[in-house]
Formats: sequence, C-alpha cells, structure tokens
Amino acid sequence: MIHDMEIVALEGYHNPEAMQYCLRSQGTLNHKPSKLVKGMGSIISMVSISPEGFLPSILLLVVVIVTVVIVVVILVVIVVAIDGVVIVVMIIGVEVVVTIFRVVVVVGVSFIIKLSLVIIGFLHMIVFCYLIHYPLGYVNGLL
Repeated sequence: MIHDMEIVALEGYHNPEAMQYCLRSQGTLNHKPSKLVKGMGSIISMVSISPEGFLPSILLLVVVIVTVVIVVVILVVIVVAIDGVVIVVMIIGVEVVVTIFRVVVVVGVSFIIKLSLVIIGFLHMIVFCYLIHYPLGYVNGLL
C-alpha cells in the first residue's frame, strides 16, 4: 500500500498544498509552515526524528561499557589477590604459599575467565538478536 505522501513524491508533484495535506494526514507535520519549498529536502525537514532509530546504537554502547567494567573488575581482583599472596608469603613461608597460589590460580582465574566470557557472550547475543530482529519487526516478542 502506497501512502499519499509517497504518491506525491513518486509522481513528482510539487504542489505545496498537496504535500501539506499528505504530511498532515500522515501525522508527520509538527507545525504549519508559512511556505513549503519544492523537493524532497522540505519533506525530510518536516518529518520528526524518533529515538527508536538510536536504540541499537545505545544498546551496543551499553554492552561495550559493561564489558569494559567486567574486565576492569577482573583486573582489580587479580591485583588484590597478588598483593594478598605477597603479604601471606612474607608471613607463612614460600612452600605453603606456592601450593595455595597454584590452587587459587588454576581454579579461580579459570572460573573468572569463564564467567566473564559467559556474561560477555550473553550480552552480545542479546544485542545481535536485537539488531537482527529489530528491522524485521519482531522486537516486542524478543524483549
């Protein structure tokens, strides 16, 4: 179905009254202009911009920010753990601390890396599913 505004643009009519009628019937004319300029530039300038077009970019920015925060938190935890190991080494002794450090590194770091990858992968899955389904109109069923 072709809207009135598209018919006016396709047939090349430059009648300001016809364009004004079409824009008012579509609900895209926010104000009553004193004079309409010929061409598509005047139609584009009268159409309001909605924030829904920026939603995928905002969602991607949120994923990037969350990813950076997760990486920073992991680095802080590792630095604090290393500082704790240095203090414990000075108190207990090297052999006991090396054994504890091996267990902590093997179990803890691998768990932290796996957990961060799962969180990052989940966030990326949400963003890419949204970016795929948004142009198709399935957004309401997805989120």
